[in-house]
Amino acid sequence: NGKVNELLSLWNEDDHPLLIEILKKIKETNLFKIPSVLKVVLKRADVNSDVEIEDDETSEDDDVLKAWEESLKANFDEIIKYNEYINEESKFGTHQGVKGLEFERVMVIIDDEESKGFMFSYDKLFGLKPLTSTDKKNLDEGKETGIDRTMRLFYVACSRAKESLAIVSYTDLPGELKKNVINNGWFREDEVVVII
Repeated sequence: NGKVNELLSLWNEDDHPLLIEILKKIKETNLFKIPSVLKVVLKRADVNSDVEIEDDETSEDDDVLKAWEESLKANFDEIIKYNEYINEESKFGTHQGVKGLEFERVMVIIDDEESKGFMFSYDKLFGLKPLTSTDKKNLDEGKETGIDRTMRLFYVACSRAKESLAIVSYTDLPGELKKNVINNGWFREDEVVVII
């Protein structure tokens, strides 16, 4: 019971420990058996550590160890939030994950640069980026384009709101974005605010 209390002492009302701190406390108290890969991570985190590693336990790929090291930098609160998200208990969702749901207030965050996707392009939809030759060819042939997919995704995200919708779009061309969404009739002048 004392070991459990020592572990629980890492949490307080205002603070949650990092996962590496939890792992170190588990090692210190010998509360649970630590998997081999995490022993190596502990040893790498503290070269003066008394963690004993068998020869066969050091065979982990360096990329795997780096991934564990990066993961263990997370705060325990992030694990709670991630668990809520994957169990669909989160107040946040992806554009694709909210189809069919409704909420009183919705904030849609758009950032092509951070999305790292290639199937969608809000910059093209909003007229901030020119169409590629492939886009033009697909349009000419009546095929689905990235703009079609992006428009559907935008519709899904925006139509989730019952009462209030806020769209935050990160772009290097805020003035152009405002002009285009107003000219397209998607929003009125008083509904678009540029914040720099």
